[in-house]
Amino acid sequence: MFYVVSFFVLGTIVGGQINHAIYRFAFFSRRPISPWMTPHPKAARRNAIDYVPLVGWTMLNREEKIHGSFFWLRPFLIELGSGTAFAGLYLFHIEYSGLVPTNIDLLVPLSLQIRWSILVTQLVLFALLTIATFIDFDEFIIPDQVTVTGVLFFLTAAAIAPGSMLPDLLPNQVATTMTFASPSAWPPVASSTLGLIAVIGCIWFWCLALIPKTCTFRKGVKSFFPIMMASIFRKPRLGKGAIPIRPRRMERITILLASIALLSIPILITFWTMAADKNRISLLTSAFGMMFGMNMIWAIRIVGKLALQKEAMGFGDVTLMAMIGSYVGWQACLPILAISAIAALLITLPIALLRWNSCLPYGPYLSIGTVAVILGWNPVWEHYFKNILQLFGVGNVFMVLVLMTIPMFLLLLVTRFVKERIFGFH
Repeated sequence: MFYVVSFFVLGTIVGGQINHAIYRFAFFSRRPISPWMTPHPKAARRNAIDYVPLVGWTMLNREEKIHGSFFWLRPFLIELGSGTAFAGLYLFHIEYSGLVPTNIDLLVPLSLQIRWSILVTQLVLFALLTIATFIDFDEFIIPDQVTVTGVLFFLTAAAIAPGSMLPDLLPNQVATTMTFASPSAWPPVASSTLGLIAVIGCIWFWCLALIPKTCTFRKGVKSFFPIMMASIFRKPRLGKGAIPIRPRRMERITILLASIALLSIPILITFWTMAADKNRISLLTSAFGMMFGMNMIWAIRIVGKLALQKEAMGFGDVTLMAMIGSYVGWQACLPILAISAIAALLITLPIALLRWNSCLPYGPYLSIGTVAVILGWNPVWEHYFKNILQLFGVGNVFMVLVLMTIPMFLLLLVTRFVKERIFGFH
């Protein structure tokens, strides 16, 4: 009971910082609601009790005339839910070892140290997903502060603590950690220099994908690369006039991602030379999960845009799935996508039928799918998806996924036709 209460209190404290991040990272509607932010000019000076989790929000209801009625209720519920989630995850992982079967005797079960590492990484993941979910609800964007931080954290966690990733159950009743090759055996060549090159390539691709830039063929194929490079470096304008124009400069995220890409080479070479084989395997698994998750949503985004002739999914969803994939691996990305699509359909279909022009965020449903898959990982992996991969093979499953983009494209075309030609919406 002591640990349950302790984790509940810790969760409410973290929930306070989740609320702070939700309003601090907002792009369009950054409001001084959190007690950790500078208060509104019309608000009274904050008291010490305002910073106490849960209790503080009940005291801040005095600012309802400034921020609106019951503005404090959602952050109060977020802190309460965070505390409940922290306590529940402690029971789930430490007391009951919920990620592995409980009805069989394992020859080598998950150790207590591994269960603690899984708990810590999942607490971080759920906190980041909560921030991304509510910002996406509010503004239809997912800030890079969340996704970039998450990817770097989970790549580092995979390299340092290989047991922090999702577990797998071998045929000889040994509980181990998921790898890039699961459910097959790990190819030894992946731990060699080839694996190092693959990790560096994944990180460089991720950095290049996230750097703000302009990619267009409107000026011809030859102009594609010069335009893209000019948009990245943002060269100063040459024109002069009566109105002073500030020179263009690189965005901060560009400088950060370029630094990550450059520093990753010596860091990863040093790590690959000194680390144990299991650490290399874990890092490569995380990097490939990041790549797979990002490109899976990116492909859907491209197909949707071609069919609907407008943005069907924001790039924030791409970066969010990269963060999720860096923890769960590529295998779990597939059921996450399926569950998120079902959740989005059930929740948003009534809204879409009433408001054809409504813009709906997809990030929250990716978060719902992630939580559902992680908490139900044992039946999802051991009873269903693992058997599918073993029965049909990884290559055939990938081929089916590629072919599924064709009916999805046709379905979106029909949706666009119905909206424009029958209902008159654009």
